[in-house]
Amino acid sequence: MSLKKEMTIAIVLGLILGGVVALMFTRLPQQLLGINSAEISPTPNPTQPPLPSPFLSEEALTIEVVFPEDQALTHEEKMTVSGKTKPGASVVVTSPTDEMVTNAKDDGTFSAEITLSEGANELFITGFINGSEAEKIIVVNYLPNES
Repeated sequence: MSLKKEMTIAIVLGLILGGVVALMFTRLPQQLLGINSAEISPTPNPTQPPLPSPFLSEEALTIEVVFPEDQALTHEEKMTVSGKTKPGASVVVTSPTDEMVTNAKDDGTFSAEITLSEGANELFITGFINGSEAEKIIVVNYLPNES
């Protein structure tokens, strides 16, 4: 017999033997333990209700920036940022050079004066209340008047 025939026979026998062993490992435990493969389900019990998430609530905190609009252009170094959120929420307004903290009034409105740097200013307006957080990011462009 030639070496090629012997290798081919060895490979075929190896594949057959491997298949038989794999079949034994998958079927034998089921037969020994009496487990029906139809009874095994990878999905959870569909009758179990989903658990509520501690992070989502019906009254999730939102924040709305009323002024200034995104991509606004101003010639003033100081600007008042105003908006609306939940009453009593703490609001932090951050620019590249300044940071102001304020609280929303009883009607949910807030305002904070912030100092801008020349050029584009990315403003982060973040509200916090009872462990909830909401954030808006706007860009205000400051171009000083040339005298």
